[in-house]
Amino acid sequence: MGSKFHGGDKKKDKMLLQSYIQFLVPRVYASIASSLWDLGWTAEEIQDMFADSQERWRESNRDGWDMLKNVQEVTGIEVEYFNKTGNIV
Repeated sequence: MGSKFHGGDKKKDKMLLQSYIQFLVPRVYASIASSLWDLGWTAEEIQDMFADSQERWRESNRDGWDMLKNVQEVTGIEVEYFNKTGNIV
């Protein structure tokens, strides 16, 4: 068992992080899908965009480029965190 003063239990931490990811990511995608639907996108268009975004994620991991930095450079949108009003800051 790892000491909390020497890195803790890395396996437990990794499992906890994975459970957070599995909880949050689908909900983030759902909120984006809802917004796109309200903008008039079809279900097929939304699913295609999600598939494309997942491929971009795999590319960024495989090729070692930073998704946040890329989006900022390409679009000018800085996606670092959300403030209390829900706006991207």
